[in-house]
Amino acid sequence: MNPRLPLSVLLPALALASLAGPVRAAAADGDREAKAKECEALRLKYAASDAYHPYDDVVSDLRFQCSEQMFNKDYARAIEIAERGLKRDPYNIHLLMMEATAYRLSGNTEKAEEIRTFWTGLVDSIVNNGDGDGYSTAYRVISLDEEDAVLRVLLLRPSDKRLVERRGSQYEIVTAADAKGGGKREVYFNVDLPRQWQARQAARHQAPAKPGPGR
Repeated sequence: MNPRLPLSVLLPALALASLAGPVRAAAADGDREAKAKECEALRLKYAASDAYHPYDDVVSDLRFQCSEQMFNKDYARAIEIAERGLKRDPYNIHLLMMEATAYRLSGNTEKAEEIRTFWTGLVDSIVNNGDGDGYSTAYRVISLDEEDAVLRVLLLRPSDKRLVERRGSQYEIVTAADAKGGGKREVYFNVDLPRQWQARQAARHQAPAKPGPGR
């Protein structure tokens, strides 16, 4: 499947997106490209900020809680939990997906569409910059959550992954099967940004304490 297909073509097969109701026709290519570039700049700016935390267990827990409330059809509660998570990780595609769905199922289609436009722009900002077929065209992600979001959009079910270092960069290579019953493929993700963050945190914790006065 071509990862550059409009999201209006890719998304109807997603289980989560199917809950959100009809997806409007994609914007003109120029508008969609502009939105993707805007979202890419936002993601990279966030990854360079002090707020960046690609391995936030609190966000993971809130994602799980939000999913539970969606299953229970408590959409007001799901929205509240999603908002809490987005305060910590404002570009978390999964939380945005669920929040958009909750708003739509609550009857607030205008808000749902606003959020849907945002998260589809975030996905576009990843898949428009590569095809994931090799190291040179790997999808560049700022978190492992983004890996999962891309795989969902491409209708791929992961079965295995491995971390590889090549020419100074870190890659996760995911083996995944086509959710529609096709064959398997390997999808390459450049994970430099989350791995570099992790390395900085490890170095910070291992740094020796500075001697105090008189020592």
